[in-house]
Amino acid sequence: MRSRLFKVLILNLVYILTLFFVIPLFIILWFGLKLESLLALIILFQLYVLLAQLDIYHRQLTLYTRELEPEILLDLRESKMITSDGSKYYSLYVRNAGKTTAYDITTSAYLGDENLSECSKILGSLAPKEEMLICSIVVKNQEQLSMLQVKTFYTIFTGGYRMVISFYNHNVGKMINTPAIIESKGIIIHPLSKLAETILLIRSLSKSGKDKNQKQYRKRLHSNHDIVQ
Repeated sequence: MRSRLFKVLILNLVYILTLFFVIPLFIILWFGLKLESLLALIILFQLYVLLAQLDIYHRQLTLYTRELEPEILLDLRESKMITSDGSKYYSLYVRNAGKTTAYDITTSAYLGDENLSECSKILGSLAPKEEMLICSIVVKNQEQLSMLQVKTFYTIFTGGYRMVISFYNHNVGKMINTPAIIESKGIIIHPLSKLAETILLIRSLSKSGKDKNQKQYRKRLHSNHDIVQ
């Protein structure tokens, strides 16, 4: 994961340096220290300001449309029915907690490496505040249930495609729904924010790694102390 983060960091850093250092330097070298180069730099940075304003407008538009999108959630409900070998029945529901209708809903479910064909189907549309039964599954224990993973695909009112990945977490006893992140692309603002987010994430991973190493070191010290005693 860290190698991927460093790759994103380097790509965004090169992009930003190209915009704010390489291109202005090329203009200065091309025109020289003259009035023409100053005018060209002013025009360039005015263009950057215009692009940044367009990025902000696009982000606001993305946030506005995201509020109007459907919110697809999966619920897993335990049934009172129990098989002869002690296995339990669970009902898997899909629910639209958003403000608009979700169209062409399709699910693809897996229990570990096993494809649950009865839970992989085309469901159609789902209006706001409505829910629909997807399927019923039988599992032996919570460990097997924790291998449940469902991908839900659907389209929104603008025609765009969305995906939600849901999995069962036995610690909280329910399905965890993780919608796909819809990034707001841009030429100026997006690379800067992506660079800042990547730096913060790398720092947090480094800090957590140091904390983990310190805990392991303290644990070894305690175990060595117990052996000596």
